[in-house]
Amino acid sequence: MDYELLKLVKPSEATGEVKQVYDEIVAEEGPQFLVPLWGWFAIRPKLLRHVWETLKTLEVDDGPTPKRLISAISMLVATGVNCERCANYHEETLKQRLGVDQGYIDKIKNFEESDLPEKEKVALRFAMKIGFGEQLDPPEFKALRDHGYTDEQITEMGYVAIFEAGLARHAVVLAPYEDGFDWPDENTPSSHYKEHVGA
Repeated sequence: MDYELLKLVKPSEATGEVKQVYDEIVAEEGPQFLVPLWGWFAIRPKLLRHVWETLKTLEVDDGPTPKRLISAISMLVATGVNCERCANYHEETLKQRLGVDQGYIDKIKNFEESDLPEKEKVALRFAMKIGFGEQLDPPEFKALRDHGYTDEQITEMGYVAIFEAGLARHAVVLAPYEDGFDWPDENTPSSHYKEHVGA
């Protein structure tokens, strides 16, 4: 190895604003969701605070879009980017935090062939197009409206797809150059996540 790894801020090293945000993440989501991505943002504490407030708004606080759908969108986009650890993070969020069973997760992964309600399928199609920069056609946008999605929900779902696509690309491209493999086991949501933390 002829390069120096990017040093993530480990939970045991957190002080000041970083420790405050880490404590909030653990209190809101559980210690297993204080994952290495937070250690990357913590290199710039102001950025850490900004991203946490954004994700808390989307994933924790009450909002216009069901949290189950937010996490389903995130899991699908992460899968599309081929980020194993990101997809697993959102799968575990669905299971551990939102009480979703594996059957529902399997339906999300193959939503077009599943018996999910058309309202959910319309939202997932929309999110995948937004997340991967594909053209959204007028009939698809009309379908969102016909199924009752509001401006707030459409904006939120679009933002989640765009944001997750970027985070997943971070893990795929930059994680091999970080020391995330030294991240504590108790701050990872599953053994599968831990196995893919540096890739």
